[in-house]
Amino acid sequence: MYLIHQTILRVNCIIEKAAGGVPDVTSNVGPVNLTLHSMWQNVSMAINDKEVTKSSSNYHYKCYMMTKMTYNMDVKGSYLMCSNWSDDTTGSYGPVDTNAGLSERAQMFRQDRSVTKPFKSEGCVLMSRLYHDLVDAELPLPPQTKINFTLQKAPDSFILMVPPKQGNPPVVDNEKYKMKLLNVSLYVPVGVLSTPMYNAILSRWPSEPIVYHYRPTGITTSVIPRGTQEYISDSMFPVGF
Repeated sequence: MYLIHQTILRVNCIIEKAAGGVPDVTSNVGPVNLTLHSMWQNVSMAINDKEVTKSSSNYHYKCYMMTKMTYNMDVKGSYLMCSNWSDDTTGSYGPVDTNAGLSERAQMFRQDRSVTKPFKSEGCVLMSRLYHDLVDAELPLPPQTKINFTLQKAPDSFILMVPPKQGNPPVVDNEKYKMKLLNVSLYVPVGVLSTPMYNAILSRWPSEPIVYHYRPTGITTSVIPRGTQEYISDSMFPVGF
């Protein structure tokens, strides 16, 4: 049995110059928050060649909003650091040198996690649960189920932020950077069944459907006119989502 809700995503990634090679030690380039999930623009899931995902786009926004609203500061300061979570400094969002959260996330890609040390040529390893459509469904999938995940990387301009370089005064960094993926792996725990249980499932599954209850989560966009005090929309929650 596949414990699909416990699927772990593991990524070994590195920040490089667009032309190749690690950034200069004076560069303050760093990734956006929740780097492990923010680097994926779309994630879709299919079971036995049937598409399960209703809306694969905006995976990065979905993960950020779910994480931001679900976990307290203790979890964000411990477990979620494996996904490279570090809150942006209030009032200093974006690529500015006063954004302590950006600086902390960038240190994951430096030697000894120090802002004064060079960037690591081997990059860093991030891992956490994959927020796929069945992440809330604790019922395992039966043996011999075909599962397919499709992950589409977000643009480097979305993943990376480039503040001014270190210096007095700071110098504008006009270098182009990229997030290079060295290795991407998915780990799915497998439950071992006794032989009688395994045979019973195989004999009943083709004729008796297995019902999975899950909660789909998606991100929709809506444009609210500037200066509007009241906004009404009949398409905020699409039918069938």
